[in-house]
Formats: sequence, structure tokens, C-alpha cells
Amino acid sequence: MRTAPLLLLLCASLPALGSTAKRVARPNIVFIMSDDQDGNDKQDWADIMPKLKLHFQDGGLRFNSHVADAPQCGPSRSSTLTGRAVHNTKFWINADPTRASFANYAMVQNRTIGTFLTAAGWHTVFLGKYVNGFECVPNPIFEGKQTWSYWHATCNTYVLYNSSYVSNTGELIVATGEYQTDTLGKQAIAQMGAAKSAGKPFYIHITPVAPHASTCYNPGPEAHTPWCEERAGRWFCDKDPAEFIHRGP
Repeated sequence: MRTAPLLLLLCASLPALGSTAKRVARPNIVFIMSDDQDGNDKQDWADIMPKLKLHFQDGGLRFNSHVADAPQCGPSRSSTLTGRAVHNTKFWINADPTRASFANYAMVQNRTIGTFLTAAGWHTVFLGKYVNGFECVPNPIFEGKQTWSYWHATCNTYVLYNSSYVSNTGELIVATGEYQTDTLGKQAIAQMGAAKSAGKPFYIHITPVAPHASTCYNPGPEAHTPWCEERAGRWFCDKDPAEFIHRGP
């Protein structure tokens, strides 16, 4: 995973909180993190996802010389959320046999960008995959308050259809018949409306699992919707009956 370029863009877009300088309008921010979109994809993602190419590559800024201090999922996600390098979060590795990485992140997960922007008056939203080892956890608490205004984190993270989520109230929600990225997109749009109604700027942190290797369907009578191959094509779905996801040919 490569998250630091996105984090740099985010930091550059934020005004200095508490500054005595002339007050500027607080921006609305949508932070999107894709999963496992690395050089092994043979750069064919631009052909398979033309809208991503149009809006982010052609219409955005690309960092060609970027170095991640720990280019693994859990360490990168914990650093992105907290703004701390891995030697400070001490989330060292995804599959930590000692489980020390998980215990270390548990000590700091309630002090993230969600915590700070909520306190500064933003409507903060977390949607999708959280940090490895913390799937299906409720909204973290700091000083007796939820750190995010709205929480919709994945439970069965690596399932692209009929995914389940834990809500702001701790309720388990199953999005039957929906593709995970579509579910998160609809939630994002709804929360933009909630922020507008509250008269607040929004910060929306969206982390779909795609294009990480995943399972296409949750078990159940709704499992075999016709969308998987048609909507996602070879990028996501294998033609094998087991319906495992792959990342390109």
C-alpha cells in the first residue's frame, strides 16, 4: 500500500487550526485509499478503471518518487490515521505473531485525524476497511466521546458483495446484494448531506478493499447476483466457481 502521497495532499489542504491569521473557509475533504494497487498490476488499472484515470491521474497530481517507511497494510493504515511514523505507532507488521502491533495501535487508535477534526468542528466519517486486526470494531472513544461523527467500518472486510459493517451504534449491518465500493460511495454521499444539514465542513475517509484479492460473495441465497463479472470484469472476479477475486490477468 502507498498512502503517504495522499496524506501529504491532505495535510497541504488543511488550514492551520487555531491560527491567529485571517480565518479561511474550512475545506471539505474526501480521502480515498485503495488497497494493494501496486506495480504488480502491470499498470493496466488505467484501462480497467477509466474514471479513476480521468479524475485522479489526468486531473490530479501524481507522486513518482515516494517512499513508505513500512509498505504493509496495517502499518501504513495506522500511520495514515494517526499521522505518526511506524516507529511511533509501533504497528510493525500485519501478521504479528506476538500481537504486540495490535496492542500498540490499540493505545493510540482514539487519537487520529478523526479525533482532531471532530474536535475542530468537522463532520468526520470513516467508511470501509479499518486497520488490520481491528475489523468489526466500534467507533473508538476518546475522553468519553466517539472520535468519528459517523462510523461504518467493514466486518467481513475481504468480501465484495453482501458485505457486513459495524455502525455508529455498534449494530451489525449487511448490505445484501450490493458491491462494497457502491455501498461506501452511497454512504459518503449521504454523509455529505448530513454535514450540510449540520452546517459543518466534512472529512470523509473512504477505504474500499478493492482491488485487494478478496472473495466475491458472502454465503447466502443472494450470493449469485449477476453483477460481479459484468461490473468488475477481470480486474476483480475469476470465472472459477469458487468466485475468488484476482488482480488482473
